[in-house]
Amino acid sequence: MRIVKNEFLIATVLVVGMTVWASGANAAYPEKEIRVVIGFPPGSAIELSGRAIMQAAEKYIGKPLVIINKPGAAQSIAMNDLVSSPADGYTIAVSTDGYKATTRHTQILAFDAEKIRYVAGYARF
Repeated sequence: MRIVKNEFLIATVLVVGMTVWASGANAAYPEKEIRVVIGFPPGSAIELSGRAIMQAAEKYIGKPLVIINKPGAAQSIAMNDLVSSPADGYTIAVSTDGYKATTRHTQILAFDAEKIRYVAGYARF
């Protein structure tokens, strides 16, 4: 996997913009840390790239972006955590296009996959 510097910058800007948008454009947002759920184990390519983007975005957001790894079930455990959280902009996720294209169509999910909004892409595999 290779993330070009411009793609990294764009992804960071999108994360900041997305979190502000998800909060309903509240001027005080964020008031607390933001949870970032990743459906891959620590050290995997997705986890490392997501962590790098979140660390870069953190300095612009002004609050911690806390990485929570929830690997397993082809990302469904992480996505279940995401949709089970309040829709207040304080829980976001890093996922792959494989989840959207395949996993949610081949598993019986404990949640409505249509509730997940895909906001930004930053790498191709």
